[in-house]
Amino acid sequence: PVFAEGGDEPDTTEPTQSTMTLSIGTMEADGFTVNALSCQNVESGLGAGLMIVAMLSKRKAEFDACKATKDVQIGWAASQGQVTSVSAASEDNAAATCVESVLKTMSLPNGECSAVLPPPS
Repeated sequence: PVFAEGGDEPDTTEPTQSTMTLSIGTMEADGFTVNALSCQNVESGLGAGLMIVAMLSKRKAEFDACKATKDVQIGWAASQGQVTSVSAASEDNAAATCVESVLKTMSLPNGECSAVLPPPS
């Protein structure tokens, strides 16, 4: 047991998972590119970045079906693996709305993140 400072009683508080800020310039998985990925309060650090890009890439067909002609700036917050808020913005409004609807259905690692999805190539 860990003893509390200055006393004989053990410290019974649970250790907390440390969180990190993450920033990745560009990452590609299975032909799906994510630019400017930035996350706060993520657990697992770089591992979370890899996981996020892999999870987004699994939805490549759905994102491609949005037919974005311009970059789409996305943002989301997730808690307990579930997306709790989503935003998407682009000069291509229809694509942004479509991308937002895809993101709303996803499970992603805990944290608050933003990224840029370029148009499909």
